[in-house]
Amino acid sequence: METSQLVWNDLAGKHITLQHDLPDGSLIFLRLLHCSDSHSSLPAAYEAYFIGYDFHGSNQFALLPALPRYPVSPYSIN
Repeated sequence: METSQLVWNDLAGKHITLQHDLPDGSLIFLRLLHCSDSHSSLPAAYEAYFIGYDFHGSNQFALLPALPRYPVSPYSIN
């Protein structure tokens, strides 16, 4: 587990900076620590895509909402 800062705006979307590298398309689960709701936030799944490095040399990733992944069956379905 790694704690990080999330940058989130309407124009650029969600971006996260991590010390560790991730392969493109990696699933990460994001849970907001400071939410206005009185209940703790539930984790949400995102796909991470490398976009570059920050000025400290940390990895920056764009986050896209993860879509369900279904296994591909070698058998036809009737």
